[in-house]
Amino acid sequence: MNMKLTKGLLGLGALLIASQVNAATVSLTPASNDIAVGDTVTLTVQGSEFVNGVSAGTVAINWDTASVQLNSTLSDIQTSLFLNGFDAVLTIDNSVAGQLLVTAGQLFSAPIFGPGFDFFSLDFLSTLSLGSSLINISAGPGGDWQDAFFNVQPVADYVGATLSVNAVPVPAAAWLFGSGLIGLIGIARRKA
Repeated sequence: MNMKLTKGLLGLGALLIASQVNAATVSLTPASNDIAVGDTVTLTVQGSEFVNGVSAGTVAINWDTASVQLNSTLSDIQTSLFLNGFDAVLTIDNSVAGQLLVTAGQLFSAPIFGPGFDFFSLDFLSTLSLGSSLINISAGPGGDWQDAFFNVQPVADYVGATLSVNAVPVPAAAWLFGSGLIGLIGIARRKA
């Protein structure tokens, strides 16, 4: 009897671990970027491991305006949503304060999405402040994700992104050119 109970508990534990591995996730990709001052980087809000596909959802994004600024306009975001099969129901832009809320539903003519999908893309521009800037992503108010039959999806994990803004590095070619130039000057001085 003890052996059956142990096996049952081990099986239940394995099932719970397996279900956690395939938890629904909404993330910004790529998750980390090294960029120079003045560079633009595109981040995509992606969903993965949803059970029955997705037809609607809400996401909130926050970022540090000292390091990066949103370069995308509301029109750009709505176009990106449309190209990925979603219709922008509501978009609140407070990009001056570093906040964005996007709620969208699936276009009626689009097929049911699979467990992975692109929601929309954003362009961020690095400013003069060096260092790392976190771009956080979370569920918006009333942000339950739904499938095409309006069934609420399991609670999703949210994963943001980090933009590391660095000074513009001197290219390797410049170092090579400089050392060659110094060598030529040295040879010319010897001959003189």
